[in-house]
Amino acid sequence: MASTDWVTIQPKKGHGAGKVTDDQKNTIIDHAVSMWEGMGLTDPEKVAFGILTMGLESGFDPHAVGKSPKSDEYGLGQFTKDGWDTAVKYYNKYRSAQKKTEWPAADAAAKQDPDTQIRVMGTWIPHIWDKAGEIARDRKLKGYGRRQIAYGKWNKGEHAEADRVRKYLHKNWHDPNIGGYFDPNYNRAIQALKMREDARRTQPLSR
Repeated sequence: MASTDWVTIQPKKGHGAGKVTDDQKNTIIDHAVSMWEGMGLTDPEKVAFGILTMGLESGFDPHAVGKSPKSDEYGLGQFTKDGWDTAVKYYNKYRSAQKKTEWPAADAAAKQDPDTQIRVMGTWIPHIWDKAGEIARDRKLKGYGRRQIAYGKWNKGEHAEADRVRKYLHKNWHDPNIGGYFDPNYNRAIQALKMREDARRTQPLSR
């Protein structure tokens, strides 16, 4: 059964509109968070960013496709082919360093596998977060927080400069279906992660 930790995070009818139930949404989040923790991704801000990126990009549907018939976006993070290839290379560096040879290669075919999508996101999320930090103090991005800048980077590319990210956010963040969804649910995710951690700490040790 899906964890109830994520009930306050609203489902979003994005590219995968109508395909994911509340229970499926909770299951995807719970599974992703658990897998990310196993990969060392435990920072609540980064994890919450990952959760809401899945929600905003795909509506938590691992089989969601892009809006445009010509788009090659796919999956929880809506990676394009080029974006997926880049993220996979980064993921494989992690896998090699950790000697996780039992994990299958995250090639183009694996892009359709929900677990592989989550694993690749598990290394790409902190990378994009760090890239956002490199430009977060740029005056052009005044008024935007780290999570918003990171989402701009997610869409415009890891090397996107401050001006390009600002233009993207200026155009999109005031949309209630983008910023209006992301920001309040991000805060809910942070709170859910805190409650989850508090519950762990208060659990009695098993004998």
